[in-house]
Amino acid sequence: MGSTDKIMVALVALEQVKRGKASLEDEVTISEDTAAFATPLYSNVALVVGDVLSVRWLLAAILSPPAPTPPTPWPSTSAVEGAKPA
Repeated sequence: MGSTDKIMVALVALEQVKRGKASLEDEVTISEDTAAFATPLYSNVALVVGDVLSVRWLLAAILSPPAPTPPTPWPSTSAVEGAKPA
Protein backbone atom coordinates (compact mmCIF):
# COMPACT_ATOMS: atom_id res chain seq x y z
CA MET A 1 0.00 0.00 0.00
CA GLY A 2 1.43 3.36 -0.99
CA SER A 3 1.85 6.33 1.32
CA THR A 4 -1.14 8.20 -0.11
CA ASP A 5 -3.33 5.12 0.35
CA LYS A 6 -2.24 4.82 3.98
CA ILE A 7 -3.04 8.46 4.69
CA MET A 8 -6.46 8.15 3.03
CA VAL A 9 -7.27 4.98 5.03
CA ALA A 10 -6.27 6.81 8.23
CA LEU A 11 -8.38 9.86 7.33
CA VAL A 12 -11.46 7.73 6.58
CA ALA A 13 -11.02 5.75 9.81
CA LEU A 14 -10.53 8.90 11.89
CA GLU A 15 -13.57 10.52 10.25
CA GLN A 16 -15.64 7.50 11.31
CA VAL A 17 -14.33 7.94 14.86
CA LYS A 18 -15.16 11.65 14.77
CA ARG A 19 -18.73 10.89 13.63
CA GLY A 20 -19.15 8.35 16.42
CA LYS A 21 -19.51 5.43 13.99
CA ALA A 22 -16.30 3.81 15.20
CA SER A 23 -13.95 3.92 18.17
CA LEU A 24 -10.19 3.70 18.35
CA GLU A 25 -10.79 0.84 20.78
CA ASP A 26 -12.96 -1.15 18.34
CA GLU A 27 -11.47 -4.54 17.59
CA VAL A 28 -10.82 -5.78 14.06
CA THR A 29 -10.26 -9.43 13.17
CA ILE A 30 -7.64 -9.91 10.45
CA SER A 31 -9.04 -11.74 7.42
CA GLU A 32 -7.16 -13.88 4.89
CA ASP A 33 -7.36 -11.07 2.32
CA THR A 34 -5.92 -8.57 4.79
CA ALA A 35 -3.13 -10.89 5.91
CA ALA A 36 -2.22 -11.50 2.25
CA PHE A 37 -1.22 -7.83 1.96
CA ALA A 38 0.85 -7.92 5.15
CA THR A 39 3.80 -9.60 3.49
CA PRO A 40 7.27 -8.02 3.38
CA LEU A 41 6.52 -6.95 -0.20
CA TYR A 42 3.70 -4.65 0.95
CA SER A 43 4.13 -4.12 4.69
CA ASN A 44 6.53 -4.20 7.61
CA VAL A 45 3.67 -5.26 9.90
CA ALA A 46 3.24 -9.00 10.34
CA LEU A 47 -0.49 -9.69 10.47
CA VAL A 48 -1.81 -13.21 10.98
CA VAL A 49 -5.27 -14.45 9.98
CA GLY A 50 -7.48 -14.36 13.06
CA ASP A 51 -5.44 -11.71 14.91
CA VAL A 52 -7.74 -9.31 16.80
CA LEU A 53 -6.32 -5.78 16.94
CA SER A 54 -7.69 -2.38 17.86
CA VAL A 55 -8.30 0.34 15.31
CA ARG A 56 -5.78 2.44 17.28
CA TRP A 57 -3.08 -0.24 16.87
CA LEU A 58 -3.78 -0.67 13.15
CA LEU A 59 -3.66 3.09 12.56
CA ALA A 60 -0.36 3.33 14.41
CA ALA A 61 0.98 0.45 12.32
CA ILE A 62 0.07 1.93 8.95
CA LEU A 63 1.26 5.42 9.88
CA SER A 64 4.62 4.31 11.29
CA PRO A 65 7.58 4.93 9.01
CA PRO A 66 8.86 1.84 7.20
CA ALA A 67 11.88 -0.01 8.48
CA PRO A 68 15.04 1.05 6.68
CA THR A 69 16.20 -1.19 3.86
CA PRO A 70 19.53 -2.81 4.72
CA PRO A 71 22.36 -1.81 2.40
CA THR A 72 23.35 -4.21 -0.36
CA PRO A 73 26.54 -5.99 0.71
CA TRP A 74 29.68 -5.65 -1.37
CA PRO A 75 30.83 -8.80 -3.14
CA SER A 76 33.04 -10.96 -0.96
CA THR A 77 36.79 -10.76 -1.46
CA SER A 78 36.89 -14.39 -2.61
CA ALA A 79 34.32 -13.67 -5.33
CA VAL A 80 36.41 -10.76 -6.60
CA GLU A 81 39.66 -12.72 -6.44
CA GLY A 82 38.10 -15.58 -8.41
CA ALA A 83 36.86 -13.32 -11.20
CA LYS A 84 38.56 -13.68 -14.55
CA PRO A 85 39.56 -10.57 -16.51
CA ALA A 86 37.46 -9.84 -19.59
